[in-house]
This record gives sequence, structure tokens and C-alpha cells, in this order.
Amino acid sequence: MPQFSIIIPVYKVEPYLDRCVESVLKQTFPEFELILVDDGSPDRCGEMCDGYAAMDNRVVVIHQENAGVSVARNRGIEAATGEYVAFVDADDYVSIDFLQCAHDVLRQRPEAEIVQFGWKAFEEGVEVAPLVNGPVQLVVHDTEDAMADFLCFRRFTHAPWGKVIRRSLLDGIEFPAGIKVGEDLYVSYNLLGKASDIVSTDAVAYYYCVRAGSAMTSRGPSAVEDAMWVFGQMNSFCHEHFPNLLKEADRRYANDLMQLLRDLRSMKNSSEKIRVEKTVKDALAVIPDATLPKKTVIMKTLALRCAPMYFVLYKLKK
Repeated sequence: MPQFSIIIPVYKVEPYLDRCVESVLKQTFPEFELILVDDGSPDRCGEMCDGYAAMDNRVVVIHQENAGVSVARNRGIEAATGEYVAFVDADDYVSIDFLQCAHDVLRQRPEAEIVQFGWKAFEEGVEVAPLVNGPVQLVVHDTEDAMADFLCFRRFTHAPWGKVIRRSLLDGIEFPAGIKVGEDLYVSYNLLGKASDIVSTDAVAYYYCVRAGSAMTSRGPSAVEDAMWVFGQMNSFCHEHFPNLLKEADRRYANDLMQLLRDLRSMKNSSEKIRVEKTVKDALAVIPDATLPKKTVIMKTLALRCAPMYFVLYKLKK
């Protein structure tokens, strides 16, 4: 059984796939399996995946009809045999010593269920040196500390990538099928809420490609509804399981909902947009001011009662 299973969903990423897969196959730590889930990609991606498998027996390929990234990741989890799982997006890549660093961390902290690494974003076409430099300094978190960092956008990313996860921790947790925006966040907060031993390090091991365009604005109001559902689920989860973090949870929820209002503003007017905007505002209105910082209360009030002023102040604040 390999120590690590790396899962890569593959769909319409032909220009990036070689770079991503090569960054995995060139790992300095050899004990892993690479699971490529071809999500019915209409380009050459499926053929490319089969080519990687023919060249390296550590590569496992799953072909499925297009069902979305959530189903693809779930299929990868089902097929995984490693003690730990790592997710990589096919347009990103990892440092060549990512798994060696993870192995070294787990030797120091064998009880760790999640190890979060540092990451860097880069624009398309601008490469960075994929190598971890210097010693890996660890920070050990209990569940509540990790969730607080997560809610406040410190250390822990909303995405499944950039970390290794004990496979048994994923039992009973699935990426939600049918959700096109926010599925990463849904799984991430559930994993942090379930784990009892969590480690983070600033060592950069993951490289995230920033591509042009906004997934939210290009998908329309239905994407806002998906994201709003996930945000609401996370807020309810925190209220139920982390009563000491109500202020952090409500502040995050309010800011997330106001972000959705900004996303909606950039979309074309339609009856669906008006309906979804009202739903978001209704959810924002019921967040109690008592749990929010004064500045957030001011922005919330403006977003609900004087939207033009809110957008002006947001731009100035930004």
C-alpha cells in the first residue's frame, strides 16, 4: 500500500495536464499512486491519461461520463489505497519534493490527520521554481484553533489542494454532487471539524494557477445560490459544533454574503438575479449585529439599505 494517493480530476485541461502530471511523477518520494479521473473530457485529455498509465505503473486512470469535479474527486477517493490522500487540480502543479516534505512531517507527527502546506498563486504562463527551500517548521493545531484560522482566512485554504489528508478522515464526507461553486469549501470545513490533530507549515509546496475570468460571474445567479447554500451550511455547522467561534462564524458568513451581492452586481439583470439577490439579502439581514464587528455592521446595513453607497465604500476600503 502506498503512503500517498494523489487524485487529479481531468476535464478540458489539455494545455496544462503535462505540467501537472510531470510535477507528480517527478516526485523525489516514490511511494505514491496517481489517480487520474477523466471526467468525460472532450479533448485529448483521456488519451493523455492513458499514455501516462502506459509509461508509469503508479498511474491509475478512471474514465467516466462527464459528471462534474465533485463526482470525479469522489471516484478518486473510492479508488485510493494510500494512507493519505492529496488533491491536485489539473491546471496547477506541486513542488517535486511535496511528498517527501509530507513524509518528513508525518514522521515528526505521525498522529496528524491533516497537513496543510503553504502555496503560491501564479498567473498563466509565469512559472515559479517548484522546490521547497529550507527546513519545514510545523505548527500543531487542535480542532477549534484550526477552525478559527479557517474562518478568518489564516493558514487553512478553502480548497482541498495544498494539503495531505488521512484517508480514513474522508469516511462519510463526500464532495456534494450538483454543486458547481463552493463544493471545496463544503468538504474543507467538514474535514477540519472532524479532525483532532492538524498540522500546518509555511513551506510552499503547491502552485495555484490564476486563470482569467470569474467562475461565479460566468455561471450566473444559480452559482450564487450554490455558494449561498454552502455558506449557510458552514455557518450552521459552526453554530452547532463550535459555540466559542460564533463571532468568527457570523463575521465570515456576513462577508461571504456581501461578496455574493458584489458578484450579482456584475451580472446582467434578470428576474432570476432579482430573486436570488433578495434571498441573499434576507439571509444577511438575520445575522445578529451583536456578533459582528462595528465595521461589518456598517457595511451590512449599507448593503441592505443603500447598496450604491455600500459599493462605493467597498471600493474605497479595498
